[in-house]
Amino acid sequence: MVTELRPPELLEPAVDVTAAPGSSATISCRANATRATASWRKTAPETRALRHGGRFAISLAPDGLASLTIHACRASDAGVYCCLVSNELGGVQSSARLTVGAGGTPGVPTVRAHPGGGLVVQWDEPAPVHLEYCRVGEGEWRRATETPAAASTLALEELPAGQYSFRLVCSRGGYGPASAAAACGGGGGWQREQFARRYALAEELGRGRTARVVVARDTGTGHRVALKQVVAGRGADAVREYRILSRGAHAAVVRALALFAEVPRAGAHTLVLELVGGGPLLDWAATSSQYTQRTVAHHTKSLLSALEWLHANEVAHLDVRPENILVELGGAQPQLKLVDFGSAVETGEKGASTVRDVLPPRARSVGIRTPGMCPRSAADTRLGRLGRWRFPICIPNWAVAVLGRLDRGDDGEHYQVRLLLPGGALGRRGRACAGAHPRPAGALACAPPRAAGRA
Repeated sequence: MVTELRPPELLEPAVDVTAAPGSSATISCRANATRATASWRKTAPETRALRHGGRFAISLAPDGLASLTIHACRASDAGVYCCLVSNELGGVQSSARLTVGAGGTPGVPTVRAHPGGGLVVQWDEPAPVHLEYCRVGEGEWRRATETPAAASTLALEELPAGQYSFRLVCSRGGYGPASAAAACGGGGGWQREQFARRYALAEELGRGRTARVVVARDTGTGHRVALKQVVAGRGADAVREYRILSRGAHAAVVRALALFAEVPRAGAHTLVLELVGGGPLLDWAATSSQYTQRTVAHHTKSLLSALEWLHANEVAHLDVRPENILVELGGAQPQLKLVDFGSAVETGEKGASTVRDVLPPRARSVGIRTPGMCPRSAADTRLGRLGRWRFPICIPNWAVAVLGRLDRGDDGEHYQVRLLLPGGALGRRGRACAGAHPRPAGALACAPPRAAGRA
């Protein structure tokens, strides 16, 4: 049986297709043709011929169905595709548009091992997205990108050893599906080598539940620095603390100089901070003969200025207390330094789908509270005694009281109270009593002085 050779005839034109990023998309048309071949090319926004192989699969079935399948679709694959079915007597063509990701959720990022340790994550989206990662077994998603990007290849060389999943987050479609868990052997060898060359460790300054602080000498500059070594499993806290401290500078906020991941061991992180030489505020003030009421007012203004700067940068410290306020004695006069941002939160991350509520504490009659912003459930803190003068406290209207002990009566200790008004003016004197009878934590029986005029 001899089949008559005829020019191809289009039976079913190609139709437009929409695909989610990372999925497969097939564009097809059908033609009545004998001894024919099918070729595909992209005609918009750029023009290029397509070949069978890799992510592209081209086929022509015996019934005349010509198909183009694109695997793991990317945003850059979007455009117009044209199919040409031809034989010796002529040809016929049909075009269709491929749309990637419009109106859908983000796709699945591609994850592969990094030659130097860690993982490499790649994505291609039509709109800017953030990358998040989750260590298997922890259940907490953490942000891996500073700014959103539509297409990027990100090398995460500082991840501790473990299994990790990744997902994309965008305002258009929310959260994308998580990638399959990828094994990370842990990087950081290069960082540990550079750290060992740069810093010579000396004595330990202090140790807490999640970190220890060590004095070291920077061999490059000869200056002494403080190394905050964060334990394994709290790396995200160290990265956030470094991000907060390195975004700007304030005279009353400790400066961050560098961050070393996987140092001194896998999973740990080391923050390099400026060394504050005077120690905690209470220890210094207890031994200083010049710690007067005017000095307290000056230091209070400095501390409030630091908090105002943090809040303007959408950061809440959440752990402002005397132990986290150090004194720098290297200048012309003592300078307060607010430290330990391990509990701090960023209240307005750009691109985040939600913003955490960080509120000041509820007002009481008069309560002793930390000067920083506090979460809704934060408890009051007790007043720490300091010789004649007391550390500044905040009361419900957010003025600051300077306390000085007067005498002891049958009803407890009596204190002199003055308010530091907006602009630094001191309000009129008043009298407060911290009674000997049981009271709620931090409560004072006090008739607040009028906040008008100067004493």
